[in-house]
Amino acid sequence: MYLLRCLVVSLGVFFLLYAAFSGLLAVCWRFIKKPANATVLFALRVLPMFAAGAVVLLFTMPSFLYLEPHAVEEEFGVSGLAMALCGAGIIVVGVVSMLVAWLRASRFVAACTANSRPLNTDVGVPAFEMSCAAPALLVSGVCRPRLLVSGQAAELLNSSEMEVAIQHEMAHVRRRDNLKKMVLRFCRFPFLSGLEREWLTAAEMAADDAAVTDERTALDLASALIKIARASGGMVAPELAMSLVPEKGACLSARIQRLLAWQRPVSARSPYLRKMAALAGLVAVAVVVNYSWVLGQMHEFTELLVR
Repeated sequence: MYLLRCLVVSLGVFFLLYAAFSGLLAVCWRFIKKPANATVLFALRVLPMFAAGAVVLLFTMPSFLYLEPHAVEEEFGVSGLAMALCGAGIIVVGVVSMLVAWLRASRFVAACTANSRPLNTDVGVPAFEMSCAAPALLVSGVCRPRLLVSGQAAELLNSSEMEVAIQHEMAHVRRRDNLKKMVLRFCRFPFLSGLEREWLTAAEMAADDAAVTDERTALDLASALIKIARASGGMVAPELAMSLVPEKGACLSARIQRLLAWQRPVSARSPYLRKMAALAGLVAVAVVVNYSWVLGQMHEFTELLVR
């Protein structure tokens, strides 16, 4: 019963913090300057979920285990139980959503590779040429990604265009973008779809930058994007896949314009990352210094929460 009470308290605090952090991020997102860095955007998007989880693991559960008497049997209020159920529901729905997306991607890869022939390419992942009618070039899968190229895409693109397009997809593999998509399935929140679209656009542009080395390859990639986009249709990729020309979410015209006006990128760390790291460091130091006091305040808060 004691551990059950701890679980109920932890789930209730998790739900309250997750909803509060997500709502705050949704409001702030409308007013803050939009960062273009894909890493920063992804970190912002998953921050509410992982911040709520970290607070529960580092403060809520320790405060209950150390400060809550074992002999006391308290009855939970309706609001406390409701919040605990909502917290459990968020976790269950997130896990199920991830599993569904993973199964769909696995079935998609199995169906595509069953009637395809292996490609003799040294790209680090298994590559296959599909026999579907639509032009497509994508990477699907999380643990064991596969490069899938349709026969029509191979006919549309010349050798230099195909090479830079494959390098674009390999950049997605190195950045583990399909895994990030899976994490986003777990962290779903109703009012943060715009942030997810911004991340997808930034992820595509980051893959473009990783694939392009000079003006010629930039023009080749722009040409490949235009050719695939003009002839696309008929093939729906799973959610855990990164396609050269996504169906939605990534601004194709902006990508093409960036490639046509390509300039060698300047290597610089994002100021957002430095600010976030500095803020996290300050918070960590303050918490370590005042950890006992924080546990006491958290215990008082949870006492009010479950009544």
